[in-house]
Amino acid sequence: MSRVVRAVGVVAAISLFATAAAAAIPHFAFRLLGPHTVKRSAAALDQGLDRAVDASLAKATVTNVDGALDFALAASDKLLHFGLEHPTSLSFKAIEREGNCIEYAHLFARVFDAAAARGKLAARAYVVHSAKAELFGRAVPLRGWDNHDWVLIVDGDRRFYVDPTLHDAGLGWDISSNVDDPSFPLPTLSRTRSR
Repeated sequence: MSRVVRAVGVVAAISLFATAAAAAIPHFAFRLLGPHTVKRSAAALDQGLDRAVDASLAKATVTNVDGALDFALAASDKLLHFGLEHPTSLSFKAIEREGNCIEYAHLFARVFDAAAARGKLAARAYVVHSAKAELFGRAVPLRGWDNHDWVLIVDGDRRFYVDPTLHDAGLGWDISSNVDDPSFPLPTLSRTRSR
């Protein structure tokens, strides 16, 4: 009986270690390098999706950046699944479709800004394009990952480095430790809610 208990313990320990290692790799081995280009979201929501977002926001209680961030992550997770076998489009409908990092970033930023406006928050979302992505100091060996798009949320002096693509893959959204030279300038745009 003790052999079985020991074997189960070893399997559990190995599984726990493998899970922890898999979760840590994106945060320690993945780097996003500049130059970083920053812009506002160009996502266009069709009338049905725009109404659905507004209706969901009317039911939600968004009172802080965390709430708006969670709302936008849930929307991008629901509306997109990762894939590279399509032409990039920043037009979105209320149906799930394939998306790449560009589409995830623009959709997330657009929905975040809508949630922030509903909650009367001063926070803004910016889409960031990092010119180079590396894994363990080398170019990421996957098609479409030699550069990467993600989102920067600015709330006064606070910055949130958000990757909705990695979040949808179950790897978390916080990439603050992955961005090299995070002091890039932000565009000076007035706060408007794009439709």
